[in-house]
Amino acid sequence: PAGTPRRVFVWHKLQYFAAMYVLQDIGRTWLSLTYVQSHGLQGTPTRDLPFFERVWTTIALGLITFMQAETVYVVGLIVDVSTGLFWAQPEHGRPMYDEYKAPQTIARSIAWDVFRVKKGLLTSRYIQLYLCFAMSGFFHCMAAKLAYPEKTFYNTFAGFIWQASGIVIEDFAIWAGRKAGFTSPNWKYLGYVWFLVFISWSAPLYFDDCVEGGWLRPETWPVSLIRGVWKGEWKANTV
Repeated sequence: PAGTPRRVFVWHKLQYFAAMYVLQDIGRTWLSLTYVQSHGLQGTPTRDLPFFERVWTTIALGLITFMQAETVYVVGLIVDVSTGLFWAQPEHGRPMYDEYKAPQTIARSIAWDVFRVKKGLLTSRYIQLYLCFAMSGFFHCMAAKLAYPEKTFYNTFAGFIWQASGIVIEDFAIWAGRKAGFTSPNWKYLGYVWFLVFISWSAPLYFDDCVEGGWLRPETWPVSLIRGVWKGEWKANTV
């Protein structure tokens, strides 16, 4: 907020950086111990793993995908606000994403990420929805194809389209639930389960292509706090 002292802003960002480091370290440690070691053309893709292992693997890959970019950005914010090189005031350093919250629906998770579909008529909403996801999936596929012409990345495109379809499904479920009189706030917990199950089913279509193409490299950190405390392996363990 406006008027935040620089030292307070920097201290909060340092705490946030530490939290992101630990969360990514947990994710990278999980991947280095299970999924990545068996992944590959002859390995086991995420979408073929047992359900609970698939859930944790998807969460770990998601943490790395979003937070590895934001980690660099937060470091930049700390340096810039501390030195005044770019953002003279803390309120000028906006977060890369909106506030992270436990998502109850796919639509809510997408709202703080990339796509912001305007509310309105259902026809307009769903045209925007599928168009946004189709365009994003197409651009991801074309970029991957340019890097690896011999590979196909249809799963990536399918993964994006399924995100849009998931939003349509949950819209109908929410509408039907309200019509049936299910208005208790406790239904949000079912939403958490729905989100986790659906994302664990659909997101690996994209993540697997990223890992196989070499764009997502879930290596452990140069100094791993989690592996150090757990197994005494403080040094880097490159997968």
